Amino acid sequence: MLNGGSNPPFVLLENEAIRCKTPSNRTILEIHPMGNSASSRVLAASGNVYLSNKRLVMICSSAESNDFKSFQVLYPQVKSFKLESPWFGVNKWRGLFSCLDHETGLLKGTDYEIVIKFTEGGVVDFTTVFNKAWNDHVVNKDIDDDLPRYSVV
Repeated sequence: MLNGGSNPPFVLLENEAIRCKTPSNRTILEIHPMGNSASSRVLAASGNVYLSNKRLVMICSSAESNDFKSFQVLYPQVKSFKLESPWFGVNKWRGLFSCLDHETGLLKGTDYEIVIKFTEGGVVDFTTVFNKAWNDHVVNKDIDDDLPRYSVV
């Protein structure tokens, strides 16, 4: 998945385009297992989060202090999401997703919660872009954006 020193630093899927990148490489992503999972360990890393038209991708700033180097979630895996903006403290974006393969190192068929902590801003833009991309890919996947314009006959 990683792609050396290029921009973006990961391999794009077919017809994939980057929509958003977090403003700082100090964004924190945590993965919490849900329910009675065999692995109740919380995985955490800091780095950049990228949103494309097909998936959410986390690329860590350094491998030594993080639990993983990279992480990705395809939009169809995301069941729900919300923005948390408290009066005091860090803004957070939370999402619930199902693990569909073992490539991520997570248990297949298990639900997980993603918590992204925005230490240096950018949560509102991130949420707006995610909401549009998720709706376009999951909810409105059968709608063609290239419809002809209406014309009076």
